[in-house]
Amino acid sequence: MRRLVVLFCLFLLCIQEIYAQQQVSDELRAYNDYLLSLSCYKASGELNMAIGEKFMEGDIAGVRRLSAEREKLLMQSIDSVLAFRADAKKSEAAAQLVTRLVFNLGFENTGKVLNRFEPGFDPLCLQEVRQSLERESKVRPGMPAADFKVFDREGKEYTLASFKGKYIFLEFSASWCSWCKKEIPSIRQAYERFKDSVVFITIHLDDNRDKWLKDLETHAVPWYCLTDLKAWKSPVAKAYNIAGVPDCFIIGKDGLIKAKELRREEITQQLEKLLAAGKGIQFRTGSFQDALQEAEATGKLIFLDGYTSWCAPCKMMNTTVFTDPEVGHFFNEHFINVKFDMEKGEGRELLKRYGMQVFPTYLLLDAAGNEVHRVVGGHDAGEFIRLIREGMDPENSIAGMQKRYETGDREADFLRRYITTLGGGYRFDKIPAVLDELCRKNGETVNEENWQLIRRYLSDPSSYTFHFVAKHRELFTAYIAPEELEAWIQKVLYVPVFNTVNSLVFDEKEYDAGRFKTLRKDIKIVRPERKSYLLSILDYYDAFRMDKMDKVLSIFKKQFMSLPASDRWGLTMQLNAMLCAKGNKAQCEEGLHIFRQLFNPVDPILKNFENALNKRIGSL
Repeated sequence: MRRLVVLFCLFLLCIQEIYAQQQVSDELRAYNDYLLSLSCYKASGELNMAIGEKFMEGDIAGVRRLSAEREKLLMQSIDSVLAFRADAKKSEAAAQLVTRLVFNLGFENTGKVLNRFEPGFDPLCLQEVRQSLERESKVRPGMPAADFKVFDREGKEYTLASFKGKYIFLEFSASWCSWCKKEIPSIRQAYERFKDSVVFITIHLDDNRDKWLKDLETHAVPWYCLTDLKAWKSPVAKAYNIAGVPDCFIIGKDGLIKAKELRREEITQQLEKLLAAGKGIQFRTGSFQDALQEAEATGKLIFLDGYTSWCAPCKMMNTTVFTDPEVGHFFNEHFINVKFDMEKGEGRELLKRYGMQVFPTYLLLDAAGNEVHRVVGGHDAGEFIRLIREGMDPENSIAGMQKRYETGDREADFLRRYITTLGGGYRFDKIPAVLDELCRKNGETVNEENWQLIRRYLSDPSSYTFHFVAKHRELFTAYIAPEELEAWIQKVLYVPVFNTVNSLVFDEKEYDAGRFKTLRKDIKIVRPERKSYLLSILDYYDAFRMDKMDKVLSIFKKQFMSLPASDRWGLTMQLNAMLCAKGNKAQCEEGLHIFRQLFNPVDPILKNFENALNKRIGSL
C-alpha cells in the first residue's frame, strides 16, 4: 500500500511538472509574439545582415558602430518585454526569452539585464548567463592576466612569467580556423611596427601536432607560436574564457589585461594607445583643497573620479579609457583632474559631501566645490567624452538645468529632459519634485512619454503624482493593462512599507510615528487591491514595538503564512529577528513550528533559524 501511495505521489509530481512546463511554454509564446511586434526588435534584426556584410568587407569600424546600434535596440526590446506583464521580472518565460536576447549584448549591459529581475528569482537560464558573466568578469580589461604553460615546436616551455615586465599581444588561433588566417596580415603589420616594444604570441588550440607544424610552415609568422596540444580542453583556453577563435588580448607590463577581442586595424590602434599611455589623463596628486585652489587660479572645472578598489568598471575605465590619448587630450585641456578612493582618507568625506551611491561616479565641480554635473558607470572613450562634454554645457548639465528649474521654467519638454538627466546621474532624490511639477503642468492630459517617466522614476507613495495616478487609473490604461497598473501601484506602496519595517527590525532605527501614519494614510487614499496585506505589515511591526509577540505570531499565521514564498520571504526573516529579540520560550517554540512548516528540512535557512531561536530559548 505504501508503495502505491509513493507511486501515486510521483505520478502527481510528474503531472504538475508537465502542467508547469506547458504553462511556461504558453507564456513564452505570448512573450515571443509581443517581442516580434516591437519595432525596436525588428530594427535590431535588420541590422544583423548589415553587420555581417560589414564584417565580410573587413570594415571593423562599421561592425562596431552597427553592433552598438543593435545593442541599444535590444536593450529597448528587453525593457519592453520586462514591462509586458506585471510579473515579468519573476517569470520563467520572460527570463528564457531575455536570455536569448543577451547573446548580442556586451558585458555591462548583460549585467544590467540580470539585475532587472526580482531578487531571489533565479531559474536555470539566468543561472547559466550569470555563470557565463562570472567567467567573463575574470578576463575583462583591468583584471590580472591568467598564467599559462605552453610549448614551442622544440618543446621549450613558456609561461606568462617568461615575458614578465613586457607588453604582450596574445592571440588564440587554430590550424583549422580560416577566419584566423584572415587576421595574420593585420597582426604581421602590427608586429613589424611594434616588435621592439611588444611581445607577440599566438597560442594554437590544436590537438594534432602534425597539422599544427604544417600550419606553422605554411604561414611562417615571425613571432612566438605555442601550444599544449589540448585544443578546447586546454587550461589556458578555459583561463581566458575562449569560446571561439580568433580571439586576442593585450596585456600590460603590470600583468593586467588592457584590451581584448580586437580585429584587423584595431590591433594596431590599441597598441598605439597603450604605448602612448603617458598621454592619457594626467591626474593631480595632493588634497582636494589643492585642486580647488588650482581651479580658482586657472578658471577650469575640476574632474573628480570617485572610485573604489573592488569596482570592476572603475578598473576598466582606469586601464582602457583614461589611458586613451584622445581622452587624455580632452580632459587635460579642459579640467583639473583628480581621483580619490571613496573608502579611504579624504575620499570618505567626499563620498558624504556629494552623496555618491554607485561607482564609478564622475563629478564636474566648480572652483567653490559646487557640483556642476555627474556621470556614473563605465563607458567607452567616445561615449565618455560625449557625456562629459554635454555636462560642460549649462543647457545640458544638472546644475544648469537645476538653475533653470529654480527660476520657474515648467515647460513640459524641459521637465522631461531634466528628469532623464537627473536619472542618468543617479540624482533620484531630486526627481520626485520635478515629476510632481510635470504632472501638475499636464493636469488630466496624460501621454505615454510622461507615463514612462512616472513608471521608471516614481518611488514616493506620498507624492502628488502617485496620488494622481491612483485617483485617475482610467487615464493610464491606454498605456498599461489595468492589472499591470494595479501591480505597479502595489509595488510603489510595498517597497517603502517593507523597507521601513525592515530598517526598524534589523538596523534598530528609531521609530517614526509620523512615517507610519503617512504610510497608513497613503494606503487608504490609494486603495490598492491588496490594501489589507500592506496594513497588516504595519500592524505586524506595531505589535512587535509594543512587545505583543503573541499578536505578531497571530498576524503572521493569519495574514502571511499562506502567501507565495516570494511575498512571504522578507516577512519570515523579520519574524525570526523579532522572536530572537523579544520572544519568550513558548513563542520561540511556536516560531520554530512555523518555520518547519515553511522550509524543507535540509534548507540551510531553516538551520540558521533553528540555531538562532534555540540560542534565544537557552538564554531565557
